[in-house]
Amino acid sequence: MLNGVFRRFKADESGAVTTDWVVITAAVVGLGLVVATSIGGSTTEAAAGVATSVDSTVATALGHEQTTEEFLASYNPVSSRHRGGSGPDSWVRGSYEYTSRMSDSQLAASYARNYSKAMTGTNAVAADRLAVRERVMKERGMSVPSGNKSAAEVRKLYA
Repeated sequence: MLNGVFRRFKADESGAVTTDWVVITAAVVGLGLVVATSIGGSTTEAAAGVATSVDSTVATALGHEQTTEEFLASYNPVSSRHRGGSGPDSWVRGSYEYTSRMSDSQLAASYARNYSKAMTGTNAVAADRLAVRERVMKERGMSVPSGNKSAAEVRKLYA
């Protein structure tokens, strides 16, 4: 009698299918985690770019381009050096006045230098200066070099 029970138990394969499905499900979940991890950073960057573009498009569609005074009053420096002292409002106004006195060629050269430094992700002072340079360039009808990120996008490297 005991021998018959062991033989039937040994021959029974009904649980093998469950084991196969557990292994397959674990493999699919693992693959999904690998894919999500590998594209996670790229999707965050893409979402930030879309958000900036949508904000700009909505502002343009509504006919509201930020005025210089709004820019100066609302600018929040990413550099701790520009947040101290007499306050961020004082720094951005002084930088704006200094930048406004530059010739177009000086402005373009200063923009290029600060863009290069700010893109390293380690020079918050350059990122702040870049925002002011870009603002003055737009006021003069100068365009940001093709392929460059906007100052707002560059500032996100310091958030």
